[in-house]
Amino acid sequence: MGLSMDIFLRKTSRSISARGGGEEVAHTTFADVMINTLFYSPGQRYYLGSFVVCGILKEDFIRSNVDTCVSVVGDFAKLAVKYPQDIYMGYTSCLQGEWQYLCKCMPNIAHLLEPLERVLQEDLLPDFLCVDSEDINNKFRELLALAVRRGGLGICITMVVVEEFYNTPLMCVVI
Repeated sequence: MGLSMDIFLRKTSRSISARGGGEEVAHTTFADVMINTLFYSPGQRYYLGSFVVCGILKEDFIRSNVDTCVSVVGDFAKLAVKYPQDIYMGYTSCLQGEWQYLCKCMPNIAHLLEPLERVLQEDLLPDFLCVDSEDINNKFRELLALAVRRGGLGICITMVVVEEFYNTPLMCVVI
């Protein structure tokens, strides 16, 4: 059956976020693989050489990562007029992959990525394309999200692709 948990990396430690049953699922799953030691600390955090995150901490973790991405995108927007190719590569090859990784590991986080989509649509894309933010409407944004081979830029619409990114790996392992 495998682990019924979402696993994501945080710089130097592996973090595990229990779905649904929370603590019960974590204890059962760890016991099944002969791991019986969970260290408790205040705030419902459980440590196992890393930490098991409760729902509230999961949202805090996502928000802090999204805030970091929003800050970086803001910096990218300032540089986009002068260095458009570098900014495009930096976003599509690096930063976009970071938030996509979060999407692959954690379900139901679309609402938490809204600030990232807003800063993309209001700051980065207008500066990158040298247009007004009013010119980037939903239809135009959908065109920019298309793959490069289809005439787009491959800059995904964050809130639209979240569930797809989460479900794709799950569907690959279902027999």
